[in-house]
Amino acid sequence: MILIDNVKKDRGAFLKVADYLWGGFSGLATIALIIALWQIGSELGGEFLLPAPGAVFVRAYELLADYKNSEINITLVRSLVGVGTACAIGITLGLVAGAYRSFAAFLKPVITTLLSMPPIIWIVLAIFWFGFGNASTIFTIIITVLPLTFASSMVGM
Repeated sequence: MILIDNVKKDRGAFLKVADYLWGGFSGLATIALIIALWQIGSELGGEFLLPAPGAVFVRAYELLADYKNSEINITLVRSLVGVGTACAIGITLGLVAGAYRSFAAFLKPVITTLLSMPPIIWIVLAIFWFGFGNASTIFTIIITVLPLTFASSMVGM
């Protein structure tokens, strides 16, 4: 619906589809601008500092084509377990904290502390506590994502 002189005017299906597709061009323009700036940065800084987008896309394709000889599966499993666990805990606690202000006040110091610590600190601590491997990676993902999902779902509630 379009408002013309405070009167709703219905448009045909073709115009609705055309308007929807035209709106997608802004997203494509943003992506094209980012890639263009990336290319300019690569030309100014050199391939060592910032590889060209074409080279990165070709290498990404090579890695995905030969995924059996790379560690992509391990990375995906760690990411899914970490983000999934963090979202489940963070959203659940956030919804409860949004509904009950006393619970939010109880968790506020912990969440504020977790939000203020840079992830690099958690990476170092996780390596000391769990060593190299799945546990340290998943812990770092959870401890980084959980406060953000908690705060967002609490505010949303």
